[in-house]
Amino acid sequence: MEEVVSYLLKHVYAAPTQMATVFDMQERTVDGKNYYTFEYALTNRNFSRAAFATLGIANGRYYTLIVGANERRWRRVRNQLKVVADSFKMLDI
Repeated sequence: MEEVVSYLLKHVYAAPTQMATVFDMQERTVDGKNYYTFEYALTNRNFSRAAFATLGIANGRYYTLIVGANERRWRRVRNQLKVVADSFKMLDI
């Protein structure tokens, strides 16, 4: 899973001028479905942003939820955004 996260951060979520750093990764299983949540930061010379991303695969599709804030606000809202990221669930269609 680390390779997938690394690829997503470098080639999907980050702009070419941003550097990605992963702080934490967690896996959980709910109703037989696997969810992967990771905390990361994207930085460049002028701006820094931190976020949680939760990934899952169901119904033959890839789903993702990303919640984040700029570095200044991250300290205040991190715990609330973690609750949101952990609440993400996929429905069977």
